[in-house]
Amino acid sequence: YTISVGIPELDQTRAGYTNSGEGAIANGVLGLDNDNVTLRYILGVYIYDTTTSTYKLAGSHHTKYSDVRSVDFNPTLVPNRKYNFVVWVDIVTKVDGEWVNDLYNVNDLAAVTINDANWKPMDEMRDAFTGFTRVESLTTNNTITVNCTRPFAKVRVITEDMAVMPDFGIVPSKAEITYA
Repeated sequence: YTISVGIPELDQTRAGYTNSGEGAIANGVLGLDNDNVTLRYILGVYIYDTTTSTYKLAGSHHTKYSDVRSVDFNPTLVPNRKYNFVVWVDIVTKVDGEWVNDLYNVNDLAAVTINDANWKPMDEMRDAFTGFTRVESLTTNNTITVNCTRPFAKVRVITEDMAVMPDFGIVPSKAEITYA
């Protein structure tokens, strides 16, 4: 079986600005110029347990690292079973030759949490995606697709007139955004 995971192509470009909707992928954080940053794709395969009528993690999470928008996983699956496939994609950095992300706690893919209570919005390194697909009866050797979306709102405020505001007697004020 192949589990194909993809993050969407986003096109929210305003003329003259970076492509805010693309986040880290298009705004220079990932790519050929930066070998110390990449995407971490984590796949959790949950199989339906008929004795408890719940889904349980089948083994451990599968992890791949890539600078591209899609990866394929090839876990061993049992036909004629119900499965949930849960995916988390975030940005990791290389520290002493190992990929590290201490921004998110991903031990439970159904309840990912932010590790740092003092995080700042508009930080491209915090970009993340998640996806979920349920298969009611796995019958043939095929490809299962999991499409990901952003689990958090992305807020990006862009202004080019900050330098001239004092010329007009305008004093910029700060705003606070609270995620609930």
